[in-house]
Order: sequence, then structure tokens, then C-alpha cells
Amino acid sequence: MERFCSKCGSRLNGKGFCPKCRAEGAGAAQSGGKKGKKDKTLRIAVIAIAVLLLIFLAVFLLMHFGVINSLCAKGTVEQQNSGWEDWADDAPPKYVSETVIERPDAVTEMEAIGSVVSQTAFSDSRTMQTEAEAYRDLKERGFTQYPITTTYGANGKSIEEKEISERSDEVHPVYMTAYITGEGAVWSIVSVNGAITANPVSYNSGEYWETAHILSETGTSVQYDGISGTFYEIDPEPSEIRIKMVMRITAPLLETMTMEEVDR
Repeated sequence: MERFCSKCGSRLNGKGFCPKCRAEGAGAAQSGGKKGKKDKTLRIAVIAIAVLLLIFLAVFLLMHFGVINSLCAKGTVEQQNSGWEDWADDAPPKYVSETVIERPDAVTEMEAIGSVVSQTAFSDSRTMQTEAEAYRDLKERGFTQYPITTTYGANGKSIEEKEISERSDEVHPVYMTAYITGEGAVWSIVSVNGAITANPVSYNSGEYWETAHILSETGTSVQYDGISGTFYEIDPEPSEIRIKMVMRITAPLLETMTMEEVDR
């Protein structure tokens, strides 16, 4: 079947070009090729947009049903359970204190540790310190490397960790700070209802002992349950917590507390 040029009407040659207006014919042939390329590009763009929409839809559904939030929460718990980590010379290490327990059934948890010597309601305590008192007490003991913080408000409920003030009269159930010896041993210092304990974090990592060791001035462990607002003084079972009783917990004392001395 013969073909003719749509512009001048002349018969096209065997290659499909017009002998009179060859350039225009060539241009028409090229424009047809460009159109094919444009169609291919358009198809790729449509596919890419469809894939992106599917990804966004999948993320939305995962967030809607709580899958992503659950994974994030799991990662946060695993990070907290690792204890001291990711700290610089100018900032205290982050540590989740083992002396602060919040559980729906606090009494059962406490009795699993040892004998409950006494219980004191937050509102009935007469030994809680103000921020100013806790600040002065811990600084006089030589704990000046890092800020003193609390994670409980003046009402005894959990709050975001905040640094206390040396002039504040606000009362909190728990105060915390950190100390690092000249040998690099990391300790957490915790004051609960005015009772101070020292936790040798470096040694309690599980690498050296299976049972946690702490230093105490009373021979007991005082813990606070923020849900019920209750202090518990516990005489722990040696299989749960080993207590080394000392006269006074100070920075100079911790400098002498090697792993062997703590375990003695």
C-alpha cells in the first residue's frame, strides 16, 4: 500500500520520507519517537507514585494499629535496661536507678526482695529532705561531679527528670546523682526518704556478680513506690541484694571501695 506525504501529497520513498520535504518528514518521524519516550516516562512516573502511595498507606496502617509505637517502646525499654550509657565528660551518665520501683502490686514486689521492715506513706514522712537540704548534704559528702536530680514532684508523683536547686524548699521523695572514682568506677548515689545508698554500677553490671551489691548506712534498703506513694524499708535476702553497711557514704570512701572491698 502506497503512502503519501500529509504535507505536500508526494509519494513517500521506501524509507517513509517525502522526497520534496525530506526535512519535515524526518522531523515528523522524530516527533513520533519522542512521543514514545514520553509515554514510557509517564508510565514510570505513574508506577513510582503508586509505590509511594502504597508505602505511605502501609506506614499509616502500622501507626494506626500501634505496631510502630510498640516497636519504639520496646527499643526505649531495652535502652533504659542497659543502665549507664552514652555519656560525655560534661554530662552525667543516664541510669535507671534500681532503688525506685513502680509496680501495680508494690508490696508483693518488695516482699520478693526481702522482709519489709516498715512502710511509710509519702504524706506521713518526717525525714524527706527539701531540695536545699539534699543539695547541701550530697555536696558536703563530696558528690560534686554531676548535678543532683529528681524524677518525682513535690506531690510524690513521677515527673520528667529535673535538676534540683540549692535554694528550693520543695520536698521530693528521691534524689539522685553520680560519682566516678579516679579508677573509673561508676557509682549511683540515691537518697530515698533521707536514707542514702551507693550502687557500684560498674561492678553490678552482671559481669562480676550475679547478685546486686549496695552500700548502706542503715543496713537496709529504702525504696519508694510512686503509684501508692509509699516508702518501704527492706531487709533484703542476700540472694537478692547484698548490703555492705558503712558509717557514712562519701566520695573519699568510694575511692577506697574496690570490687574486692565491696564484696568483702
